[in-house]
Amino acid sequence: MSVEHKDEIIKASIIKAAENLFQKWGLNKTTMEDIAKASGKGKSTLYYYFKSKEEIFDVVLMKEMNEVQDAVRKAVAKETSFETKMRTYVITNLNEIRKRTNMYSIVKAEITMDDGFIKKLRSIFDTQELEDVKEIINFGIRNGEIKNFSAKEIATLAHIILISFRGIEMDLFIEHKFFDDNEKIDNLIDILYNGIKK
Repeated sequence: MSVEHKDEIIKASIIKAAENLFQKWGLNKTTMEDIAKASGKGKSTLYYYFKSKEEIFDVVLMKEMNEVQDAVRKAVAKETSFETKMRTYVITNLNEIRKRTNMYSIVKAEITMDDGFIKKLRSIFDTQELEDVKEIINFGIRNGEIKNFSAKEIATLAHIILISFRGIEMDLFIEHKFFDDNEKIDNLIDILYNGIKK
């Protein structure tokens, strides 16, 4: 086994142990000693790979958010129309967030203590999400389902769509308002689609 492979295995075990602790206790109540004990590693090993528990927390959150985006992209890729791709994009996003409610409630608690925390997380994924939505819009144009927009109009439309969907995300993420059905999402997609279809 190569040194790099061994390092990745050790880091993965630390991250997994930390993820479980963060979900249970949050960032502030979890210590590096807790993470070391839960991962079966010494504190010196933790500090060899990570500068602080905050750095581990960032890695855990990035892992969670990457998993959400991967699941969304795979689900969207299976759809064959603009309308179903957009609906799948939103519903899969929300379902993936639902699956991770423990971690997101911890993040919510941390956000209340650090107002810039959510901005930092959002800025990391804003560009990627905008590109994903622009690709769905471009697919709809290529497929002849929606109007032919300029690159500037596509960027504006993608931004407006993301803002709308983030309002729903915030209901889940901050207010814990879970939808028993997808009526609001359906209404939003219908309004959007009817406004831009050919």
